[in-house]
Amino acid sequence: MALVTAEEFIFNILTNNANVAAIIGTEVYSEFVKTGRPLPYVVYTRFRNEHSHHMGGASGISWPAMYIHSFSSSIIELTALMDTIRLALDGFPKGDVTVGGNTINIRHCFLDDEKVGFVLPKSGKGKGTRTGRQDFNIAHNEVVPTFA
Repeated sequence: MALVTAEEFIFNILTNNANVAAIIGTEVYSEFVKTGRPLPYVVYTRFRNEHSHHMGGASGISWPAMYIHSFSSSIIELTALMDTIRLALDGFPKGDVTVGGNTINIRHCFLDDEKVGFVLPKSGKGKGTRTGRQDFNIAHNEVVPTFA
């Protein structure tokens, strides 16, 4: 059985949560999104990963940190989307999560930071885009390297 990545875990939670889907449908993307996508949508990416060690060897615990960027046309919709994502992930219960027949053992998933912003339209006309970023720290089991 293969292990699920932190990215697959995030995608699974965001696309299978009814409250998140009520706001963005299936508009969840990894890393990049094509210009001109209809709002609202979410983009997630890993920005750091620490591998824990104990007494000189791998402990079998990985600590990836993920950005979840939210994009919307209004501050009200943006804050509702970010709060819905927070409720879906912050303090996610410890235990196994199965995605496509593979498993990830979540040790914890916590919201570390939130920021909101605004992007002006390129033409100088129009409403612009409201943006938000949430930083989540996740701990999960990983395969430990072995040396012969």
